[in-house]
Amino acid sequence: MSKDESRSPREIDIDELVRLRLDPQVLGPMVSRSQFDRAAEHFREVIDRVAEFPEGDKARFFSALEDEDQRRDLAIALHGLMYGKPAMKARFEHCLATLHRHDLASWPLITVWFALLHPGRFRLIDAAEADRAGWPLDWDGFCQSQRG
Repeated sequence: MSKDESRSPREIDIDELVRLRLDPQVLGPMVSRSQFDRAAEHFREVIDRVAEFPEGDKARFFSALEDEDQRRDLAIALHGLMYGKPAMKARFEHCLATLHRHDLASWPLITVWFALLHPGRFRLIDAAEADRAGWPLDWDGFCQSQRG
């Protein structure tokens, strides 16, 4: 374990925490080896540090990660969203369908991952902003939300 990995998540800058916890070389092997509990812990550590992430969405997501089946589905879907081979639209739609299936579909939960991985290109969208703008929670709405 490196010095960075042994520090508590609170001692690590959020950008570095994202690199340490969500890097494809870290998350990919966990998912391929069915280590969904470890992947879930990484998701928790990162989301817990996102100040703009709504507490209600966080609580529902963390609760879902306690269930073995949901944890597996979410780890596969979120890894696929971030690093899958299909086109981004297909990855987005698959992940959103998984979130819907587990009653977790929300703007923050579907947008936070790209916002963390590519902060200059994507941003976290909250439900109130999406409602004001009239963006549907789907691929077209996501594309509209990320313009400008």
